[in-house]
Amino acid sequence: MRVLLVEDEDAVAEPLAEALLVEGLSVDRARTAREALDAEDPDLVLLDVGLPDLDGYSVLREIR
Repeated sequence: MRVLLVEDEDAVAEPLAEALLVEGLSVDRARTAREALDAEDPDLVLLDVGLPDLDGYSVLREIR
């Protein structure tokens, strides 16, 4: 399963990504809304609502 982790803060994203990897998931990371929207279609998206370039709700609308 491919997970797209959209989080701009390393202190939050790194331990979360590590935990997902330990569980056997493939993790792609995006730090901005633009990176998230440009990413290949993941199976699951973990999305921060407070991104530096666009809010997470807008990203979610675009992904849907």
